[in-house]
Amino acid sequence: MSRPHAASHTPCDARSPRPSLAPHDAIIFDLDGTLIDRAPCLHRAASRMLREFGGLAPDLATFRTLIGGGHQGLVRSSLANAGLNQIDSDAALERFRNHIPAGLSQRAEVFGGVAAMIDTLKRRGIRVGLTTKKPRRAAHRLLDAMGLSGFDCIVTAEDVDAPMPNAALLAIACAALATVPERAIFVGDSTTDAHLAAALPIRFVHVCPAGRSPRLAVAPVVTVQSPADLLKVLI
Repeated sequence: MSRPHAASHTPCDARSPRPSLAPHDAIIFDLDGTLIDRAPCLHRAASRMLREFGGLAPDLATFRTLIGGGHQGLVRSSLANAGLNQIDSDAALERFRNHIPAGLSQRAEVFGGVAAMIDTLKRRGIRVGLTTKKPRRAAHRLLDAMGLSGFDCIVTAEDVDAPMPNAALLAIACAALATVPERAIFVGDSTTDAHLAAALPIRFVHVCPAGRSPRLAVAPVVTVQSPADLLKVLI
């Protein structure tokens, strides 16, 4: 198992108060953008793709705002941002994917402090779950490559008989963790995560990813900037 790659959360506007989140006996994490950061890898691939069409990618902070809608959505947003709407998006998508490294450990970085945070929660007797829209095999391969472990349950798209994203991911995770939504907390980074939390409902903690501060239609209980900040409100 490879060692985790360290990424850093940069400051964002996280002026939410620090309310008590008790009682809780389980924490459920989103994966992409919350525990691991794929943006640097995707940014490099998009930069190479755009150069082949005579365009330039924005800086990493701006690029993060383009992420969404899978690879296809990201490529279309990148082309539009570079003023290359005339380029065939399917051709651009193929080139973009060709520039993504083959090795899983090169495709993402674990945010600094994540492994220690999970270990601390476990030592405090808090059950820890993970949800992801990835297929089960792909999710486990990525976690192994990133060196992330310690989850009491991992719920993937294959565990839900419904289109993704779907709040059933969170309901299944609560059941697997032998708890109820009222005693659990969901930690995510996106507007989609906020909507899933509201749909269940379950308390939502927003992790502000590096370089981005999305306006959430559903207000989180609290916004944090890093695993260390998250621990302060969880324990």
